[in-house]
Amino acid sequence: MREEARVIVVGAVLGALLGAAGGWAYRRYGPSARSEGAHLPAKARGVDRGQLFRLALAVLAVLRQVSELR
Repeated sequence: MREEARVIVVGAVLGALLGAAGGWAYRRYGPSARSEGAHLPAKARGVDRGQLFRLALAVLAVLRQVSELR
C-alpha cells in the first residue's frame, strides 16, 4: 500500500503541475487575453490551439513512457 500511495501522490503533483501550466497557457494566449488588450511583445503571436493539443499529447506520451520504465 505504501508504494501505491506514493504513486498516487506523484500523479496528483504531476496533474496539478500540468493543470497549472495549461491554465497559464490559456490565460496568456486564450481569447480573453486578446479581447482585454493584453500587453504582448511586438513579436509575440498567438499559439494555435492545435499546437497546444499536440503539446499535451506529447507530454502524455512521455509520462506513459516513464511509467513503463518500471
